[in-house]
Amino acid sequence: MIKKLPLLILICCFSLSFAKPPNITSALFVKKNQVNFDFRFNNTVKIYGNNSTIYISSKLPISTKVEVYNILGQQILSKEIIKQTKTKLDVPGYKGIAFIVLTVDREKIKKKVIL
Repeated sequence: MIKKLPLLILICCFSLSFAKPPNITSALFVKKNQVNFDFRFNNTVKIYGNNSTIYISSKLPISTKVEVYNILGQQILSKEIIKQTKTKLDVPGYKGIAFIVLTVDREKIKKKVIL
């Protein structure tokens, strides 16, 4: 039995070295400053819709790009807001869910409104 033990250990080590590596199907990457940005700017922007009009109230001191998308991801409207606290965007004839993307200094705030 003692003579067979080194052979058994050798076989176990040999079989472990050729085991398949685990499949990695997904990974999670977290942008370090994203939480700070959302907390700092997300609370200063209020967006709501009424009929075919989107109202944006913000305290952002810099220019902001506003993009409006429909439920299919098609862009409906794009506008640059320069240091305005209240903005009214007309989207004539559109009813349903709209996604608003505000780009502020290369960061994005995403909101959903119902028109």
